[in-house]
Amino acid sequence: MFGKSPPINLVRAYVAPLPGCATVIIGELMVYLFADGVAQALKVSINYDAERELSTRGDLVRPIRYSDLECVMALNKLGEVVFSFSKQFQSSVNVNATPVFELTLVRPEDRSFVEEIKILTRLKDLFVLFSGYARTLGADWSPISEMKVKRSIFSSSSVSIPKRSEVWLMPGQAISAGAIRGIYPVNYWSASAIDNMRRIGLKLPDAELSHGVRCFDEGQQKQIAEDNPQFARYFHFGSS
Repeated sequence: MFGKSPPINLVRAYVAPLPGCATVIIGELMVYLFADGVAQALKVSINYDAERELSTRGDLVRPIRYSDLECVMALNKLGEVVFSFSKQFQSSVNVNATPVFELTLVRPEDRSFVEEIKILTRLKDLFVLFSGYARTLGADWSPISEMKVKRSIFSSSSVSIPKRSEVWLMPGQAISAGAIRGIYPVNYWSASAIDNMRRIGLKLPDAELSHGVRCFDEGQQKQIAEDNPQFARYFHFGSS
């Protein structure tokens, strides 16, 4: 039947340029995040252009203005996305405001999340970090949409994309004002996000802090689910 891909770890973060920083060098960002040599990105698309080999992309080593950047996607030899960096729409935010980007990194499965914690910590050296998380996804889940992929016997696939109001714990709130997508095994939240969670009555146990990154073990994950049944759809533990 079908070959089965292994589960993966997903890192996702919502970031903005540091004050006074108008440009980014995509190649340097990728090298910084792929420092352990695990993720093998072979082709890159910038602003939705054709996928091209890394060796042919001179623009990866030149500064790109954040105002000109819409989306970057890097793919491995199987055509799977291993890195993306895309501008996000923020409702109720002035169009001239500092842009917010969604950064996604796909890594091999590791339930300890050691490297993912390091990555979230390192991001704060490069960006203003509003929120971020790490989780494990099964082979039948899309790392981009974080939704289950339906496959047919003819190998075609489809994935249902939820409405924004179903994805975000605080719909309608700007990312830069503390909106978050949910609660995960590994989390980073801004002070505004923490205030918002307290405001809506979300009860969370104390968690060990590592430079602002909060990690919940299996016992704490169970406690979170028991204490907050009204928010159950926003808890993303386990492998899916």
